[in-house]
Amino acid sequence: MQLLNQLTMEAIAALKAEHEANLATASANIESQKGTHHAHEEELERLMQSHAEDIASLKAQYATAQSTHDEAIAALKAEHEASNASASSIFQRQKAVEAELQNEIAKSKQSLNSIAKANAEADLEAARNVKLDTSELDALRRELQALKNQHEAALSSAQQETARATQELTASKLQLESANAELEKEKATLEQKVKTSKDDYKTMHESMTELLEETSKDCETLDARLKEAEAQLKVKDAELARAKDFSLEDSPRLMLAKARVTVEQLEKMNEDLKKDNMRSLEINFRRLWASS
Repeated sequence: MQLLNQLTMEAIAALKAEHEANLATASANIESQKGTHHAHEEELERLMQSHAEDIASLKAQYATAQSTHDEAIAALKAEHEASNASASSIFQRQKAVEAELQNEIAKSKQSLNSIAKANAEADLEAARNVKLDTSELDALRRELQALKNQHEAALSSAQQETARATQELTASKLQLESANAELEKEKATLEQKVKTSKDDYKTMHESMTELLEETSKDCETLDARLKEAEAQLKVKDAELARAKDFSLEDSPRLMLAKARVTVEQLEKMNEDLKKDNMRSLEINFRRLWASS
């Protein structure tokens, strides 16, 4: 009987020593998990800071793009106004040339009418008196021809000036249309760039926010599982304490088997926590890498 008691006490002592060793290992693993959790929190803070810096950078890029867009539109508007002013000036000059040409034509017609009248009167007088001197009539005819030549030269010059002014006006209109088309094209391009910047900023903000939310959920899950492991460890400690009060008729081998099963469960739980933690970190880093 004493030998049985001694064997039972030795088995309990061995079981207690083994349990304490396993308990120390499990505690060390829990501390390691806490360290990993702390590192995870630091990584989360770093991600949040990086997210804030990325947002600030995108805001600066958007402000720069908006400023460049405003400056480009202002420059194109100034060029458009200058082209309009030039076209208006050319049009006014053309109107002045046309008015001057009409005035010259009216004067020439008046002179031609006067000369034609004088010619008719001279011809009538010459018909009445054939013997009269024709030198004056010849002089009038030469003057009429000179006036005709002068009128034709003035008319040709006015037509050339009108054609040149029309050509300049057409060229100015083409330049104005080209400037307007370029303005619309540049405006559309800048608006597309601004829209793209806004979409990129919104997409990145949503991706980072989703990543941070998932990371926070993973941290909460790990905390809950760590607390669950600690609670189960306390339960196993209580079971081991109750094992000491078992009667001598209980089998030491059965108690030892139960303790080993408990330790194996704790080790499996610890391994599961490690795998889940590594898997969560790997998924988060892959998403972060893909979004950047």
